[in-house]
Amino acid sequence: MRLTKKMFNMQSIALAGAMSVSLGVLPNVVQAQELTGNIGFTSNYIWRGVSQTDDAAAISGGIDYGHDAGIYLGTWISNTTSAVGPETDLYIGFAKDFGNDWGLDVGYIAYIYAQSVPDIDFEEFYVGGSWKMISAQYSDDGDNNYIEAAVDFEIAKDLGLALHYGSYSFDISAGDYTDYSVTLSKGDWGFALSGTDIDNDDYRLFVSYSTTVDLLK
Repeated sequence: MRLTKKMFNMQSIALAGAMSVSLGVLPNVVQAQELTGNIGFTSNYIWRGVSQTDDAAAISGGIDYGHDAGIYLGTWISNTTSAVGPETDLYIGFAKDFGNDWGLDVGYIAYIYAQSVPDIDFEEFYVGGSWKMISAQYSDDGDNNYIEAAVDFEIAKDLGLALHYGSYSFDISAGDYTDYSVTLSKGDWGFALSGTDIDNDDYRLFVSYSTTVDLLK
């Protein structure tokens, strides 16, 4: 499931580039585009603080297309538990940078499970923004919503530290909870400590690896 899914999960493409629009007519030039594939591994598939694999490992892969105008779309798949089967995410959105500091990302994502009995497929609309090292996002499926915020630091060359906090609110309020994590990243590797305020829920320490390849080269 979804930053956001960031270290190990699907990643929105922000190909924000300068594209001038005059009188509503696009310039007659070839626009830059990008098609990438990704593959990843994690010792524990954590989404919004909760393991999707009963604390087992997961392998994922996906394909993303992004256009310099800001439009992106893609798909991502991962194993989950045997009772649910593989998860497939389909998403489309618009991401844009404004200057060097500000960013905007809005989109739609569908979460589809191979063995949905009962049916647990769902979809969300999301809107996010960033300013320098701070980012935040709001996701809503019509009944439940999730608000998250993160701060990313570069503490040394190619070494990053990310602090994340999220709040999940359900139509049935008894299920509401918050989650938080600390992630240390180096190149394609990430090491994270994650926790929630769910009763009797333990902290989880896990490692992830992901790599992306340009499919147009």
